[in-house]
Amino acid sequence: MNHYARTALIGLGLGLIEMAAAAQEPPRPQIQLGSVSIQTTGGISYFTFSAGLPPCEELMSEMTRTGTNIVVRVGLVPVWDCYTVPCYDCPFPLSTNTTALVLGRLPAGGYRLTLLAYTPDYFGTFTLHAATFTVPEWSGPTLVAVKGGSTLQVQINGVPIARYLLETSTNLVNWRPVNVISNTYFTITTNVSTLPIQFGYSRPRQFIRAAVQSGSVTAP
Repeated sequence: MNHYARTALIGLGLGLIEMAAAAQEPPRPQIQLGSVSIQTTGGISYFTFSAGLPPCEELMSEMTRTGTNIVVRVGLVPVWDCYTVPCYDCPFPLSTNTTALVLGRLPAGGYRLTLLAYTPDYFGTFTLHAATFTVPEWSGPTLVAVKGGSTLQVQINGVPIARYLLETSTNLVNWRPVNVISNTYFTITTNVSTLPIQFGYSRPRQFIRAAVQSGSVTAP
């Protein structure tokens, strides 16, 4: 085999190795991370982030915690009833999703949060964001209820986007929903007679609680 043939074979072999390495590299996620924030208010810690999404896709998220290490994984899932007109010059992304993820009532101290994105084939992940944060000893009450005359004022200390379910009970076992608020933390001032809450010495004692849930909104 002459020198030129050996050179050609070596060049071909290197080209095949580069192609194989490129084929093994997983595709990059189609998620553009925007703003992120971690905060603790009302005794609950939240991770709020925004992400740019391609058309006809929505964001799914899941969280795991091991000690002081928190891992949030996000991925895209198709919206099956979504139809779009092909647009080759449209800027990416076409929509922005903002999610308020409830991290929970964490003990005071330092934590590390890592945000991972699944690749489109869900065989791998990429790190989108990593940060450390501190949960304070006290960040205020989650719920405050004050009765004045015929009105009841209920204040929820939380964050926008998260969902808050206000419930009442007479025995701390069976709970009835009173109101559901999302996309804002809130203060409700309402007439006692309009709620399934009873006051008076001859009536059963009433308890009120707020259930905190993760929430998200998508805007074009």
